[in-house]
Amino acid sequence: MYRRAEGGMSAIATASGMSAPQFVALLTLASAGDNIVSSPFLYGDSQNQLKVIFKKFGIQARFVRTDKVEDYAGLVDGKTKAIYTESISSSPAFLVAPIKELVELAHSHHLPLVVDDTLGMSEPEAEEERQLREEDSTNDEHCYPPHHKNTASMTHKDDTLATHSTASGLEKQFD
Repeated sequence: MYRRAEGGMSAIATASGMSAPQFVALLTLASAGDNIVSSPFLYGDSQNQLKVIFKKFGIQARFVRTDKVEDYAGLVDGKTKAIYTESISSSPAFLVAPIKELVELAHSHHLPLVVDDTLGMSEPEAEEERQLREEDSTNDEHCYPPHHKNTASMTHKDDTLATHSTASGLEKQFD
């Protein structure tokens, strides 16, 4: 269902919102020696996972100082495997991420943009976004909650990631 709704190659359903963007998406993309460029305006436990848990796996989390795309660009290098943000930050500021600009930056470096959309759009806005996404065949991950806040899903359009994530046995795919 999610795969079709998002127009992705496959979909992954997880038991918690923390699982979708980080353990499934980012750990599938990055390995020891790699880095993830991230917004600093994240849910506290998301920051903690990136700073502490990923470090144990040898993956560096690089946090930008502001929400300006130039700051993200300055941290991207040959070891960067993804750019990560929340559509609307769960920090007290509730900042809206510059998604369009981040997509352009990610694509210019052939990187996926992983977006946690927990505080994202209402159903009419989500439908409009799905229609726009159908017109733009990007290779980005999109994490968003269904109607319940205790579950999350992730879809992606990159066939390589779909194959890799399936082979790693980290998830069960749903149609």
